[in-house]
Amino acid sequence: MLLAYLSLKRQAVLPAVEDISTRAELLAPLIAELQKLGLDIKISLSSLFGRGAGASIVININGSVNNEQDARTIADRIFDHMEAALPPPS
Repeated sequence: MLLAYLSLKRQAVLPAVEDISTRAELLAPLIAELQKLGLDIKISLSSLFGRGAGASIVININGSVNNEQDARTIADRIFDHMEAALPPPS
């Protein structure tokens, strides 16, 4: 009986695990680009304020990202917003 219960639990959990791993694969390119963007911004801010000034940039994404196009759209919007706030390259 315990084995049957565990088997049912496993069957219920596997689709959720698959969904999470699919979303992680989908979001991996967006996360990589956001990390690059964060490094670019950190470098730009350090040139403005000097080393050691430290700055945190937090980007919250509310809602769901269901496909690669959604991820690209979010990344493009973040880039456009952040680019307007950065000083011109020196």
